[in-house]
Amino acid sequence: MVVNPGENPFMLQIITADGTITNIELDEPGWATKYSDYLRVRSNWALAHREGRVPPILMVVHEGEQPYYTARHFANTSAPGESIAYGIGKKCVDGTMVRLWVFYPECVFCGGDDVDTVGRNMLAMHLR
Repeated sequence: MVVNPGENPFMLQIITADGTITNIELDEPGWATKYSDYLRVRSNWALAHREGRVPPILMVVHEGEQPYYTARHFANTSAPGESIAYGIGKKCVDGTMVRLWVFYPECVFCGGDDVDTVGRNMLAMHLR
C-alpha cells in the first residue's frame, strides 16, 4: 500500500536492534495500531523530515520503555497563524519522561516541557 504524504512534514523511522528500518507515515490513519509491535521494543526512533530539510531527532528506546510520537499546536486567537512542535518521547522504565521537539518550519529544537515556553515565545515573535 502506498500512502500519500499529508500535512505532516515528518515521518517516523523505527530502527530495530537487527538494523531493520521501518518508515511510518504519520498521516496514515491507524498507524499506531498497524505498527503496535514496534512500540515497546528496543530500537532507535528518528523523527525525520520527509525532504531532509531538517536534521532528524534521534531517541534510543531501551527494553520496556514506551516511546510515542506527538505534536503540539500553538495559536493566538487574536492573530492568524500558528506554530507547530513535532516531537517524540518516551516513558522510561522508572517512570520518568523524555521529550524531544522541533518547531517547523522555524527549525527550532527544544527538550522536555520547554516546548510550552518556546511555543508562546514563537507566537509572540510572529505578532511583531
